[in-house]
Amino acid sequence: MAIKLGETILDRYVVEKELGRGGMGAVYRAQHKTLGMPVAVKVLLLDDDETRARFHREASAMAKVRHANVVSVLDFGETDDDEPVIVMEFVDGESLQDRLDREQALAWPDAVRLACDVLRGLAAVHRAGLIHRDLKPDNIALDRGPPEVAKVLDFGIARSSNAHTVAQKLTATGMVIGTPKYMAPEVLMGQEPDASVDVYAVGLILYEAVAGAPPLSGGSTQPMLRRLREDIPPPVPHLPDGGALPPELVQVLLHSVALDPSVRPSTEAMLTTLERCLTLAHSVDDATAAVPVFPPTPQLHAPPAPSAAPATQMLGTPAGTPSSPPGTFVLGSPVQAPRSPAQHSAQPPPPVPLPLAALTPLPTTPQPTTPQPTTPQTSTPQTAAQEVRLVLAAVLPSARLQHPDERQWLADVAAPGRAFSLGDSMWLTVQPPGPASTVALQATHLEQLLQNRFGPTALVASTTTAPTFKLTPAQLAGVKPMPIEVRELVARLTGG
Repeated sequence: MAIKLGETILDRYVVEKELGRGGMGAVYRAQHKTLGMPVAVKVLLLDDDETRARFHREASAMAKVRHANVVSVLDFGETDDDEPVIVMEFVDGESLQDRLDREQALAWPDAVRLACDVLRGLAAVHRAGLIHRDLKPDNIALDRGPPEVAKVLDFGIARSSNAHTVAQKLTATGMVIGTPKYMAPEVLMGQEPDASVDVYAVGLILYEAVAGAPPLSGGSTQPMLRRLREDIPPPVPHLPDGGALPPELVQVLLHSVALDPSVRPSTEAMLTTLERCLTLAHSVDDATAAVPVFPPTPQLHAPPAPSAAPATQMLGTPAGTPSSPPGTFVLGSPVQAPRSPAQHSAQPPPPVPLPLAALTPLPTTPQPTTPQPTTPQTSTPQTAAQEVRLVLAAVLPSARLQHPDERQWLADVAAPGRAFSLGDSMWLTVQPPGPASTVALQATHLEQLLQNRFGPTALVASTTTAPTFKLTPAQLAGVKPMPIEVRELVARLTGG
């Protein structure tokens, strides 16, 4: 029997408004008679022993967790008609599903911020020995704040991470419970779930929030079963307008929705990575919450007539310190010592006779038919407002560089830039132009990804060039020498 508006529950909560209704229960807004505090009251509508036991288990599970990103249980009892009720913290806002229904996709920093809130709440849930098992946008409440905060709710099918407790008998053998669209593949196959099923759900939710659509179409189990049968990897997520996401965000998304649970990051590891993505976004001078850190690749133009290259300094080294050739900085790994000024003023090194195999070839750009005027360039320190282009090279283990999976990973990491392999063990990426401050962060970010992936044997060097820098088809084919910037990077990494 449904609760009536104005009715008093548990002698102290006055029901004011119905907020929603589902298959098992209804949720009402109520007010504490004495404190005047708004609360949410969830009432069980189905009346059978198993459903009652599961409802009581939900209350017990939620009561174990006290965290700012988990909706708190305040009370539990029965109405005068013996209907079980859970009294919870009232969240003044909307669900993430409501937000996505209205906006389809969120700016990626906003989506990542909300995902971080959810992961903090889940970390507390997992520390309490629980697995949520039914995480979805409907079960993420957005408290309008300010500041806006995401909170995990609805522990109706939560279970202990100890698979042998008596409570597990509430789930019939072989019975699949949850929302198919956000269900981990091992759950669909009837295997015992662990905390990684919640990470999988967060990955799918975040993927959908930034891309505007889930990686698999359809809300039933069929797309997932097909993916399991054919071992289909999820597509690389992009922004709805086709723009690219930060490489580290792409990687954590793809890992979190991996078919193999052992590939997925832990709750804490995923949280750390997403927080790093947010820090990177907020560190860019001109970044806003709605603009990605790494913009889509712009159209390349023919370079101007040869002129002095813009001067830069070695990252982390005071300006004027003669620690590296002008225009070049070296990140992290030990590389060949810089050449002396006499060596540097000598003739450019000869072309590097290395075969080029493009992972993601640069587009061919029509050459202008009219001569371009030469603009003298002065060697002035770069500022955040000046645009430069990042060129980064790395010496990587030969066997791994030739592996298709590694080549695909490198192409994904380079996006939205272009990636090439030079010979058997050298990799090169050319990135879109951007403010100098952004490009410096991007270089550090790429180096960290490479060394995390390939270990300390990965040697990385990078340089900034004019925004007009490009690799021509003739250079890619080995018909013409590579640009001086690339030859200098190769020389630094190989000792040439």
